[in-house]
Amino acid sequence: MGDEEAEYKVKYIDVEEDAEEATEFNWVSRAGKALVTYPNGCTYEGEFNSEKQKHGMGTFTWVEPDEEEGFKKVATYYGNYADGKKHGLGKMTFPNGDVYHGEWKENKMEGSGKFVWADGRTYEGLWENNQAHGKGVFTWKDGRRYEGEYKD
Repeated sequence: MGDEEAEYKVKYIDVEEDAEEATEFNWVSRAGKALVTYPNGCTYEGEFNSEKQKHGMGTFTWVEPDEEEGFKKVATYYGNYADGKKHGLGKMTFPNGDVYHGEWKENKMEGSGKFVWADGRTYEGLWENNQAHGKGVFTWKDGRRYEGEYKD
């Protein structure tokens, strides 16, 4: 008891429904497009490379247990992956309702992007290491704005 490894479910969606490759696996067995359901209920639907890592377009959905429905969605990322990490253009919706849409580099907000807080504030500009860094515009929900340079 307790020694069993948690298994996840992998269903390839880049093949015909009745193909042998369309059966469900407990591991990523090849490159291609698949739907993966993890033991905690989270899912990833998207592309995998020959190293069996998320690579290309995909959607990762984080969930948490819910007494009524089993699981409820708490966060999502839709966008590009490279070698298993968020990399390229993508959109992240956080559990508190904040949204970032922009460039990612190795799982970090990096490059040009827009962050919208759930309370209506926004920052649009450059990012580095998950922080506003470089030229950008911060707008408060009452309409006030600051346009200029940001550091860390």
